[in-house]
Amino acid sequence: MIEATKPTLQEPACLSRGSASRRRQTQNEWPPSRLINSAVRYLRSQDRNLRTINDRLSTFLIDNKLLFPYQEAHCLMALRYQRDVMSELWLEAKKRLRCKQEHWYVRQWAAQLISLKRLPKRELDSLRKLTFAEDNIEVKRALVQALAQLPQIEVIG
Repeated sequence: MIEATKPTLQEPACLSRGSASRRRQTQNEWPPSRLINSAVRYLRSQDRNLRTINDRLSTFLIDNKLLFPYQEAHCLMALRYQRDVMSELWLEAKKRLRCKQEHWYVRQWAAQLISLKRLPKRELDSLRKLTFAEDNIEVKRALVQALAQLPQIEVIG
């Protein structure tokens, strides 16, 4: 049985507290973060095959081929460093941002990806309402980047 006070090598430290059965269940659900982090660093530095990288990562997200929220968030992170993003991905990022059942980390990176695009005023007003209704501070912080496109008076009002 896993000791309740020590995190294991397979589980993140944030999951070290709680019931042992929950930890055993989540151990199999969390991928090694080092591998994902190194993949993102590698993909964001690529100058060749950008279209292929964008298309594959976008397809993974749109078709829900990724198993873990952490993987989804890191795909959004890698796409944020690419130059051209397919139009279907903007819709997917908006959908994930607005879905309250989505993990907050995925929603945060979806908001950061959306903030790269020049948004129409109607969409910015919608994001402003979403920001005031949002409970998670990290998602709010990411939404502020998109709201920087609004004049200061409209952000506060």
